[in-house]
Amino acid sequence: MTEIFFFLFTFIISGFIFLIFYETGNLKESGFYSSLFFGTLIFFFLGLKGFLPLLFFLLSKILMKKEREGFSFIFSNFFLPLLFSFIWYLKRDDLYFHLFLISLGTQISNIWGIKFEKILLKLSGNFLGSIFSSFFALNFKFSIYVLTFSFLGSLINFLLSKIMKKYKEIFSAFISSSIFYIYYFLIKIK
Repeated sequence: MTEIFFFLFTFIISGFIFLIFYETGNLKESGFYSSLFFGTLIFFFLGLKGFLPLLFFLLSKILMKKEREGFSFIFSNFFLPLLFSFIWYLKRDDLYFHLFLISLGTQISNIWGIKFEKILLKLSGNFLGSIFSSFFALNFKFSIYVLTFSFLGSLINFLLSKIMKKYKEIFSAFISSSIFYIYYFLIKIK
């Protein structure tokens, strides 16, 4: 019974927060509903330790990129974090929380570098975003992993966005976060 109340609580809090994003013109209607879906589930599965990085991502997006985002943006950025939060909820293994943060950290790093046109400034923004995303790690050793892998993921995203110009928003974010969470997973398994 407690989980049902917590789920309703996460739904109400997520709905209120994402409604603010929608009313301020930062989300399209499809972006609102998809954010509500992903945000509620991530908040339910991980609690505040998963919801705060998600909010930081959206606030960073508002600061760096003045566009209304829809379903494709939300899905490409939150699908893998949702998957890892669900697996963490089932297994309670910190490895999956680490994978959650690395995949979301890659997206935060991408957002912080998106405003700049010159390559050096873009890489500096990506590195700054990686530093900010590493603050959500719960220990120092893991914060180094988040910093490293989210920055490397943002570099892959940068290269993919140059190659796949038409579909860069949808696919490059998904692929870049996939590559480095797999690498981290293989490191932790050994």
